Amino acid sequence: MTEAHQVEMRGIYTQVSEQAAEQYRNRLENVSNQWMLATVASLDHQSRDLASGIAANAEERLREACTQVFAGIGDTLRDRLKEIAAGFNPQPPGDQSPLAKSAKSGS
Repeated sequence: MTEAHQVEMRGIYTQVSEQAAEQYRNRLENVSNQWMLATVASLDHQSRDLASGIAANAEERLREACTQVFAGIGDTLRDRLKEIAAGFNPQPPGDQSPLAKSAKSGS
């Protein structure tokens, strides 16, 4: 084998190895991109599920807090209205109203 033939062979081997390395690099990038897309999709799904769970939990707690607050307000209003209504009836329970007295006396 002559020296020119060896140089030519080295050039061919170098070119073939560079092409093989480029093909391998492209396949590796494709696999890496697919893996990253799958990972991102999985993380997106998990984060949406977590965010949905957190929102549902927060909504439930907020509903419970509002229920307690409005129940307390309702109780307070009922008690105040009872106090106000009691203020309109100043006669003790044994006293009779003027209408009841006039009905008994027949006047």
